[in-house]
Amino acid sequence: MYEVFWSVTTKLLFLVTLGVFLISPVIADENEEWTIDLIGVINKTLSKSDFEELAATSSASFTDEAGDIFSGVPLITLIGLVDDGEGDASFNSDAAKTGYTVEIIGGDGYSAEIESANISEEAEIIVCNLQNNESFASSDVPPYPLKVYGADITMGQSVGNIAVIELKGISVSEPELNDEEDVSEDNSTMFAGEIELSDGTIAIITGSGKTYDVNEKTPLGALAKAAQDGGYTFEVADHSYEDREILLLDAINDNRWEKDTSDLVVAINGEIVEDWGTDTEKFYNMLPLMSGDVVTYLVGVPPVTLENGIKIVELTVL
Repeated sequence: MYEVFWSVTTKLLFLVTLGVFLISPVIADENEEWTIDLIGVINKTLSKSDFEELAATSSASFTDEAGDIFSGVPLITLIGLVDDGEGDASFNSDAAKTGYTVEIIGGDGYSAEIESANISEEAEIIVCNLQNNESFASSDVPPYPLKVYGADITMGQSVGNIAVIELKGISVSEPELNDEEDVSEDNSTMFAGEIELSDGTIAIITGSGKTYDVNEKTPLGALAKAAQDGGYTFEVADHSYEDREILLLDAINDNRWEKDTSDLVVAINGEIVEDWGTDTEKFYNMLPLMSGDVVTYLVGVPPVTLENGIKIVELTVL
């Protein structure tokens, strides 16, 4: 006599008799959506379709001892998307020689690090989304949706359920200017220009590893959007989010908030916005921006003003 059980959470059919379990095959859900965040000199978020398009042109595969074939995109290709300001997937070997750490973070918080010295065109390190030409099942976490495989990593570095790949400690040397070239009077400004913002959101990863969807038409959303092409990085803290839903700007490149000694502030159309109060409409992740707004990000010794602050980023909203 068989007893039949159906588990909604695991989508597995168990036939139980005399202590023997028969498990039906798990079918991958090809309609399931996911994203992976790449953090480096610039930041990018790849959707499932973005990753699959990349795999169609830059594919690689690895066969394990059991004969299973895992395929996807070489890690070096994903690194190339964010290891300089170009964003064209070409690997910056000079930056790799200088030395940085690639941290691969899973959705469950597990992470592993690979040194850039161990990453090259010859290294077999692949971020895989397929096993035997089939997508990982969405109920099989990890490895779903992505997992690292290859002959040149350890078992501990084979992170599954990948959510973030971050290049930690990467630095890119600035090109030397010819004597004839103009040099900006304000060498502290990392990015200045116009930016087009949508009515949608942009994913921002905080120092805790959590990802928040922030409206692009906010000071924090605009900063994140411009960072995709602006050649700078930024850091955000979420330790006050649970109580106040506020995301705090901690750093832009090496310009960091330090209590009593250094502050990062935002000015809208020449007026400093005080986001540390209780007015949620002034929080950098909530304050709405409009077309024509000039958003200036400054650093300095508190209290920072337009007169004593150093302008590091300035955006004009189209």
